[in-house]
Amino acid sequence: MMLKNSESHELHDEIIAMTCKKYDTDIIYATDKKFEEIFHLTLRSWK
Repeated sequence: MMLKNSESHELHDEIIAMTCKKYDTDIIYATDKKFEEIFHLTLRSWK
């Protein structure tokens, strides 16, 4: 999946996002809009 993604070039973000995808998780506790825009994950806040 990471090799097919041409929109992101930050390896650490891709590893996090692909781990979510592998385990069928679509919610991530983060503030980086890239997870939502590129990887189609739902952002949540700790607050």
